[in-house]
Amino acid sequence: MSPTSLRVLGIPLLAAALAAGLAAFGLVVTLQLLPADLQEAAAAALAQRRGTFVMLAILLAGAAAWLTWLWQQRRWQQVLRLAEAVSLLGQPAAPTDIATPESLAPLGAAINRLAAAQRTLLGGQQAAIEAARNDTERERARLAALVDDLDEAIVVCNAEARVLLYNRRAARLFEGTGRLGLGRDLSSLVDASQLALVRDRFAQPGARRTPQRFMMTTPAGRLVRLRISPLLDVSALIGLIVLADDVTTEAELAGRRQQALQTLADRQQAGLAALLQQLRRITQGVDLPSAAQQDFDAFGEASSALSSQLGQALRDVSLWGQGVVLRDDMRALDLLRAAQRRIESRLGLAVHLEAVDSVGGVSVDSFLMTQVLTFLAVRISEACDPRSVALTLHASDDKLLLGLRWAGTALSQESALGWELEPLRLGGEASNLSVREVLRQHDTELRYERHLAATESCFSFALPVLTVADPVAEEEAVSRRDVACDFALLGWQGSAAADERMLADLAFTVFDTETTGLDTAHDEIIQIGALRILRGKLLRDECFNRFADTAREISPASLRIHGISRERLRGQPGIAEVLRGFHDFAADSVLVGHNVAFDMRFLQRLEVSTGLRFDHAVLDTMLLSSILHPNQASHSLEAIAERFGVSVVGRHDALADATMTARIFICMIPLLAERGIRTLSDARLAQQESRHAQIRYG
Repeated sequence: MSPTSLRVLGIPLLAAALAAGLAAFGLVVTLQLLPADLQEAAAAALAQRRGTFVMLAILLAGAAAWLTWLWQQRRWQQVLRLAEAVSLLGQPAAPTDIATPESLAPLGAAINRLAAAQRTLLGGQQAAIEAARNDTERERARLAALVDDLDEAIVVCNAEARVLLYNRRAARLFEGTGRLGLGRDLSSLVDASQLALVRDRFAQPGARRTPQRFMMTTPAGRLVRLRISPLLDVSALIGLIVLADDVTTEAELAGRRQQALQTLADRQQAGLAALLQQLRRITQGVDLPSAAQQDFDAFGEASSALSSQLGQALRDVSLWGQGVVLRDDMRALDLLRAAQRRIESRLGLAVHLEAVDSVGGVSVDSFLMTQVLTFLAVRISEACDPRSVALTLHASDDKLLLGLRWAGTALSQESALGWELEPLRLGGEASNLSVREVLRQHDTELRYERHLAATESCFSFALPVLTVADPVAEEEAVSRRDVACDFALLGWQGSAAADERMLADLAFTVFDTETTGLDTAHDEIIQIGALRILRGKLLRDECFNRFADTAREISPASLRIHGISRERLRGQPGIAEVLRGFHDFAADSVLVGHNVAFDMRFLQRLEVSTGLRFDHAVLDTMLLSSILHPNQASHSLEAIAERFGVSVVGRHDALADATMTARIFICMIPLLAERGIRTLSDARLAQQESRHAQIRYG
């Protein structure tokens, strides 16, 4: 038995022995006080019932020991709670005075005096720290204002492509993806292989780091031009600066400009042809003098020459106005997706994508190439009555083979050649360039193949795979920057191998749900609120708050708690759409909630119907509180908030509860570290050992 156990049991045993001794002493004194003639009778009676008296003595001793143990436990519990309250004095928002029971009032008063002295001693240091923080915040606000005024969307990342700055234009440009946020991986927005290509180019020793440009499409279908520059510390690559510009409208305007020029040229050519034809009709059968005939022939030749010049001028404008403005690097898959959307919108026909090798990049004029694929698809639809249409992408040696395949009537080689030589005319849009001329701009040619056995035909053309240029041949880049910024996330590497990472170094998504009722097997989620914590800091500007409509009635008890009525939910998206957004928001992070087993049951139940798996690591502030403060009477969200000095605002709203949980969790991180719970693995193991734990997560 340990010394601590002996000390705990010692006082009750001593009390029991003392009670038994007092009982025996009282009995002896009582016998001595009796008259002599009664003493013998009393002694005889005691001898006959000595077993009864022994039992009474044992019961008396046991009662004394039990009462003493209860008193000791109560006192010890008060001491432990006082010790837990003392451990919170270091929290910034903790109460300034510790409430203590009356029996421990002198000890509590002494602790409060020491705490007050400590606060006074640290007051000057805290003021200096606060002044330095304010200076830093002012500089940060100036930088933020400068970046926010830029006409382009800007995203700054560290060397691991983790986002450490972005402006409002970037947030609007990538709105709806759920993947733009501090600490998030840029490769969730930009193709990972293309981003790796850029980083490798910048990281090459002695490389002249010119900005890299390429095109991409967003999930919303916007065409975006990216310009990525290196962020350097002397000569070492420490980050990336990404400027993004939405050129969707620019591409549309280029098409309209080309259409207007083509219309003008067509009208001029048609007018000249009509005038010449009218003159010929007038002079038909009329013998003109030799001089007049020569003038008429000269007029005809001049008209033909002018018509030819108009066509050539329009062709030159096409080559300059489109090929130069929008030709850039982009993923071949993005090019096909842009063509897919345009063909489907024009034909109302589903177009399948068959991209076996989708990671290759190409350097193209995206507008013209999309126009070529759409033109061919329109002609196929008109002439071949296709049962199905597919855009294909395959790798072949150092080439990417882009194809347009259909099942239906085949073409003759003569018809395919005729289409190749036709100007690109698409309904109201017109271009003086032909398919062959556009493909020649890209150093390729159109091929037509028929597969009679499969009743399929295919147009295809090959483009060279985008490769890394020789860095020595690149132009000299501006590697010196006049503004030096110290971003806290420059050395951060995200949540990879999170189990062995420090809690203070991870990304967390703190969330809460409101539901139609408490039955996790049948009730539905009607609100999800969440915020992100990155390296111990609450990102207040990055939150998720969505309501979900449901056909299930809201129970009266739940309605009284959260106040969300069916009328408020009418017109909101379904839970599947809301969960997709939340899944994106919570990507690459650890989930945190209060009594989170309740919320996780709902998410896990919806995995089959939504196809979304929430296999994140999960932490529960209720379980962590029971580990940190096992002697507290309550571990409700309100009780924990009161202990940590966190204000309770908007209770039973999902986002408000998530905010309160997040602030509590931030306070817990240093206290967990003091107990040796420093990594995510430590925290998950500790909460599983809590007496409140009911569900374990793998």
